[in-house]
Amino acid sequence: MIIHESRFTYQQKGLHKLVDLGEYWEQTTGHAIPLGGIVVRKSLPVSVKAQIDALIRESLEYAFERYPALPPYVKEHAQEMDESVMRQHIDLYVNQFSIDLGVEGKKAVDRLQQAV
Repeated sequence: MIIHESRFTYQQKGLHKLVDLGEYWEQTTGHAIPLGGIVVRKSLPVSVKAQIDALIRESLEYAFERYPALPPYVKEHAQEMDESVMRQHIDLYVNQFSIDLGVEGKKAVDRLQQAV
């Protein structure tokens, strides 16, 4: 199994794709693949959950406003050092679904919950 930046560089290492599980998921379900999420305990006060949500949104918006600049932290910790690969990786995992799932994103999460 190949994950993260290697998804974009496996061919350079002489590897061949048998199945892309993200593509497979999208073709068989008709939904985007939920790659990750942030959850909070249901018992937390609504005000605390709202504050967490606002801080995450603020952080994402800050990053989006400065993109495509890559912070030194990202460059230092990337497994694949080619900047174009880092950008592909970021574009795949950090996008509009990160700010708001919307109807399409919520359907994808619901479908994943049905599958497990």
